[in-house]
Amino acid sequence: MTKLILRLLAIYSHSTFEKPRSYLGQNQRHDGLDIGILAKRKELYQKKRNEHTERWSKSERNWQPIGAVELNPEQYKEAV
Repeated sequence: MTKLILRLLAIYSHSTFEKPRSYLGQNQRHDGLDIGILAKRKELYQKKRNEHTERWSKSERNWQPIGAVELNPEQYKEAV
């Protein structure tokens, strides 16, 4: 049972599901890889957008890293 739980945690940490804003896994953000990954994605999207402007009708995505995330920021503000 413990092996199963550890395996599920590993899958969750390395997956990108339920992360629509930046499409990064938790471990990528934790390890500081998000800045480089997002910069490369932004460069690629800009290149492809310039090659085929007719395919892009919406504005560009926000490729900025989101920084620190708090689970319950409201609760923390009330306690202070």
